[in-house]
Amino acid sequence: MSDPTVGLRKREPARDRLDVDAHVDHLGKAQRQRLYRCPHQRQLHPTSWMVPLRTYMQNRITDIAHTVATYRMEDGPHQDFPSARKVCAVGLDADPLAEVVHRSLMKVESQAGNRSGLQAAIARWQDTTRHLDQERIDATTQRLVDQLLTAS
Repeated sequence: MSDPTVGLRKREPARDRLDVDAHVDHLGKAQRQRLYRCPHQRQLHPTSWMVPLRTYMQNRITDIAHTVATYRMEDGPHQDFPSARKVCAVGLDADPLAEVVHRSLMKVESQAGNRSGLQAAIARWQDTTRHLDQERIDATTQRLVDQLLTAS
């Protein structure tokens, strides 16, 4: 069996590195350290790498919560309003601004005939979206709230 390292040059970090210090003597220590950092690490929060991953997980959790709640609201042997409430609570814990889960919770409470639960779900949605601009609030949710309030 032959040696895979035959013919490869052994890396010598001191020789391979560009002597930047000789050209940046006028810079301060902090500025020199910034030069050596990777460009993708500049100006990032230490946990910024996880933002896309967290967003993906939140979206998956809320999508599944909405799907399970919808399934549990349908007529049939699988109808289970307490389970639908629980799954909506999990979805809202993962992403409090997920309006699709807020709508599911409102529909669960309405179909279950729980007037106080419906009022609490609407109040929770209003409290969560109070700080948002009117353009960022989903019109579908607002129409559902108006419809549920006029129907009951």
